[in-house]
Amino acid sequence: MGSREQQLEQVRAMRDAAHAIFRADVDIVRSSLKPAALADRAGGKVADLTKAAGETVQRHSGALMGGAAALAVGGALLWLARDPLGKALTTLREKFGMAALAEPEDTDGEQEEETR
Repeated sequence: MGSREQQLEQVRAMRDAAHAIFRADVDIVRSSLKPAALADRAGGKVADLTKAAGETVQRHSGALMGGAAALAVGGALLWLARDPLGKALTTLREKFGMAALAEPEDTDGEQEEETR
């Protein structure tokens, strides 16, 4: 065998080895993208996030309770002040002609009368 034939055999052997490694990598990627593997990874991440959220709640429970109380008080104040706020928005709409604050038109009643 000549030196060129030996080189060709060596190059082919390296090519075949590289192809085998590539196929093994493709098989690994395919197995990691199967639905079961993806679900396992997602489940693990959800468990980690849930654990971290629980720890955060335990560390900052006072702040969370204060925030919840502030939201409740703010909601109650807005509910109690709904009439003055509505009048103020109506005044703004009339003064500046803001279409975004306009009251929706009742077209359902007109359509029902037309069909009768």
